[in-house]
Amino acid sequence: MYSLPAMNDRKEVGFLTSNEKKISDSEEDWIFHSVMREADKRFITSFSILKDDLNMWRLYGDDAKGVCLEFIAKYETPNLFPVNYEKNDEKNLHYYLIQVEEELKKDGLELKFLSLERKWQYYMKPACFEYEKEVRLLIEKDTPNKWDLLPTGVITPYIECGLFDKDRNVDSFPLSLSRVILGPNMKEQARNKHQIQLLVKNLLHPVFLYVEPSMLDCYI
Repeated sequence: MYSLPAMNDRKEVGFLTSNEKKISDSEEDWIFHSVMREADKRFITSFSILKDDLNMWRLYGDDAKGVCLEFIAKYETPNLFPVNYEKNDEKNLHYYLIQVEEELKKDGLELKFLSLERKWQYYMKPACFEYEKEVRLLIEKDTPNKWDLLPTGVITPYIECGLFDKDRNVDSFPLSLSRVILGPNMKEQARNKHQIQLLVKNLLHPVFLYVEPSMLDCYI
């Protein structure tokens, strides 16, 4: 699971603070580093409610040559929520909450929406990403397992979670892998289906896993 600075949305880190009033350059620099420090302690896996979807295959499935992994929740999973897409970036939820804070300050009262700042802002994205229908799992951890350099040029920490019981050296992933869908543009679909099924049977703790080809036949 990569940290938030690795995401493909430039507003992913500090999205809620993007509409605050103009501040000095030095204060803006301090806020940037403060937000980044917090974001590097938050790691996510992005899912979609879309299944076997052509647009998602082309964007995230190696141009439909990869696989789609389907998961189910083992139990009530903490911090697994659908993303809220802000319809108007100029006046998002944070804009109105800032107005509430400012009004209270006039009466000598201080109010901070800490749960929004520390948690819920990471489930908000601009409306231009709404087509992804994202559901996000977030895990907070102070120390990552490793660091990686992404093709985008961003250096980011990540944490490792084991999918199966044999992965005792890392934390267990809170969702269960239930199905592998082979991309509609994947070469050797039949052979790879057999190989994945054999791989699962050879696990130290075998699990039942559906492996099936995509139902899409309209894309090359």
